[in-house]
Formats: sequence, C-alpha cells, structure tokens
Amino acid sequence: MKMVFSFLLTLSVFFIACDDDSSGLVPVCGDFANVSTDLYDSATFEGIGIENASISEDCLLITVSGSGCDGSTWETTLYDSGAIAESFPVQRFLKLNLINGEFCDAVFLKDYEFDIRTLRAQNENTIILNLEGWEGSLLYEY
Repeated sequence: MKMVFSFLLTLSVFFIACDDDSSGLVPVCGDFANVSTDLYDSATFEGIGIENASISEDCLLITVSGSGCDGSTWETTLYDSGAIAESFPVQRFLKLNLINGEFCDAVFLKDYEFDIRTLRAQNENTIILNLEGWEGSLLYEY
C-alpha cells in the first residue's frame, strides 16, 4: 500500500510539474500568440517598424526593423487583445511586443514566426487579424 501511494504521489508531481499547454497544441512555428487584454495593453513596440507581415498556413510571419548591435538579444512576444469584433469575417487585434536592450545605431531586419492557432474563433473558419503597426489586415483561413 505504501508503495502504491508513493507511486501515485510521484506520478501526480510529474503531471503538476509539466508545463503543458491546456489546449494540447504543440507549436508548429515560433511561439504561440498570447491572448491577454492586460499584456496587450501594456505591450510596446516603440523604435521598431514592421516591414512585412503575412500568413502561411497557421503561422504569422513578421519582418521587423529596429536599431541595435545585431538584434540577437531582441525578445518578442505576440499579444492578442482578447476582443473579437463581430463582423464578417470576425476580427482580432494583435500587437508585437519587442524588448530591445541593444544600444547601437545600426538598423537590422529580423524575421519572426508565431503560431496563431490559439487565435481561431469558435464556429468560424476565417478571421481577419489586425496587427498594430502594419497597414492593412491579414486574412487567416483555417
């Protein structure tokens, strides 16, 4: 009995310690887009420009320009506001957050990919994504 209890305790600690995405999805490209009103509201992308944005299957591809030494330390996260505009097709609102601690005058282009499957709307197969800093909208069909 003591051995069974130890086994169950070990097994439960294993499952609690695992960083499991509640949706059960495994990213197909880059990191998942994060849906959070608070993080969306506090995200900034000052000092950078979005040079290109496109969708390829379930991935949002973004080319960013910004000053720095080489861009290797840039940290990016894609946030969704959590709001879904009731239009046809429905729309979501995105913001790229970039942390740039590099203090050089050179300008670099970097490509980023984000898995956008977490942005799918229930009972829909098409959604418009509005990325702050990018003129126009992006049509995501799934």
